[in-house]
This record gives sequence, C-alpha cells and structure tokens, in this order.
Amino acid sequence: MSDDHRRVARWNRQEQYQNMIREDVGYLFYNGGWRIESEPDKVESSYSNWSGTHGLNYGYRKSNLSYEIGLNFIYHSPDDFFYIPELDHYVYSPSGINSLIVPIGIRFNIPVGEKEKFRFGANFAVNWIAIPLGKNNESGRGVYYWQGDVPASDRLVYTWEADKQRSRFFFKAGIHGELQFLKSSFLIFQVSRAFMLNPAVTFNYEWTGKGQSGSFQVESVIDGYMFE
Repeated sequence: MSDDHRRVARWNRQEQYQNMIREDVGYLFYNGGWRIESEPDKVESSYSNWSGTHGLNYGYRKSNLSYEIGLNFIYHSPDDFFYIPELDHYVYSPSGINSLIVPIGIRFNIPVGEKEKFRFGANFAVNWIAIPLGKNNESGRGVYYWQGDVPASDRLVYTWEADKQRSRFFFKAGIHGELQFLKSSFLIFQVSRAFMLNPAVTFNYEWTGKGQSGSFQVESVIDGYMFE
C-alpha cells in the first residue's frame, strides 16, 4: 500500500471515529470521586468530612442530551465524634451513610469546535438509596472512665439508636466537561452540589456521666460538593 493510500485510510478511520462520537448511541462508563460535606466544623477531625463514591453506569446520548442510570457505592470511612459541652468530651457516632445507590440522571452537552472533541454543560441526578449498609452500627453503647479522682460510678455511659424513618433519596446538580479520549471515548470531569430534603438517618443519643444526663440527635446527610 502506498503512502497516499495509508493517509486516505487513516483519514477515513478518523472520520469514522468523529462520526461515532456525534451519533445517538449508548455507552458504559465507570465513575469515581470525592464528596466534601457542607458542615466541615461539626466533627473533631476534618478528614471525617470527606467521603467517596464509585460505580458502573449506562447512558444513552441523543443529540445534546444524555440519559444515565447506574449502580454506585457511596461510603464514609472515618468515624465521627460529637461534642458534649456539659462534660467537655467527644463521643463516637457511626456515619450511617454507607449505601448502594441507583443514580438516574440527565446531562445537557454543548459541543465545542468543528470536530466536537470537547463538550461542556450542566447535569442533574436523582439518587435512590437502594440498600443502606452498615446496619450493625445502627444501635450501640459506649463507656468512658475518667482519669484522676473521678469515681467509677460517674463514668460516661452513652447509647445510640437510629430512627426507623429515613430519607431514601438525595439529589445532585452541577456542571461538567467532556474531553475526547482514545478516539471514540470521553473523559468526564464533573463538579456538583449534593443535597437532601431530609436526613439519610438520624441517631438518637442518651448519656449519663459525672452526675449529669442528657440526650441529643445526630443527623447524617449526603450533602456538600462532589468532584467526579
């Protein structure tokens, strides 16, 4: 094959790839990212305000709109600790948001350039919390013995139990960019704001210690900024 024929064949292949990325077509993609909670000062460790998500998704592109559905895992590994002012002490709280979720979303794309190798746009997704995980942490008990001359009878004893009623949906809205990768694929970079109408789970706490007692609630929500 001559050099001219090779150039023509290469040009034809490039045109085929460019036509493929403009067509209405289905696609599979893997996503992964980080979430930063919107209340970074509520716990002792700032690392506890980070969590992650990843999963497998299917989408269908029609013109400038893409419709997507998938199965994702959202997790929150660090333990949270909440402050009791009366005792000047922190107590452990399970995060309660490790879950398998089903995201259902729509993406609006604006192509840039004649070859449309870059797109940007806006997106919105409804996320159904299909299977909450970590149910072993939904109730528990903790004991703390003070140092010094405080008698053992004044030790801190606290219990927690999760409400049965909880929200099963959270939402994401954001912006994204898509960059052509490996001829017929795209890399997607997305920043979105997650929010819930009600807490994913609420933990009810009761405690006694140093001759005092009290109660409080801790709400676990899936909110903040997500970078995927």
